[in-house]
Amino acid sequence: GAVSLVDVDVLGTYAQYDAGAIELQVAALAANRTTVSGGVGGPALLLKSGVATITDATFSSNDCAYGAAVVQTSEGARVVFRNTAFLNNTAEDAAALAATDFSVVNATDCVFAGNAAVFGSCGAASVATSSSLATSRTSFLRNHAAVDAGAVLVAPPAKFLSLGNTTLAGNVAATGDGGAVKISGDD
Repeated sequence: GAVSLVDVDVLGTYAQYDAGAIELQVAALAANRTTVSGGVGGPALLLKSGVATITDATFSSNDCAYGAAVVQTSEGARVVFRNTAFLNNTAEDAAALAATDFSVVNATDCVFAGNAAVFGSCGAASVATSSSLATSRTSFLRNHAAVDAGAVLVAPPAKFLSLGNTTLAGNVAATGDGGAVKISGDD
């Protein structure tokens, strides 16, 4: 199936497990001029095996007890973000984006700002488990991790990370390594 969201606001959602606002499994999502804000519980957008194109969107003030507060990808999901803002989201780890299980994520003209991993690592984006992240003309600003990787965490066995024409400024890893980016080993 396919889902299209245009000029949609998803506000103040709650889910104890899985997706706080939108869960997509083996489908296609096209979102344009969409706002997802104030969600609590699971990640605002959970993509499993699907394909998503998200343009001119804002994900703000979402709070997740586990996983990413905004986008959690798995099972080979393919996601393209264009002109999208990830603002002031909080999670235990990976406050804005977690790409896992063979996922491919591309972000162009995006902003990750003021996101916080309140107990763990990765203030903005995490890449792991044979997944990849490529950014272009994207900014990671003032993100905070309680432990490692103020902005971006690459954990084994991540497949690929490319930060092209990307700004990393004011990010903090409070008690660990990688104020902006941490590429961890197999330890």
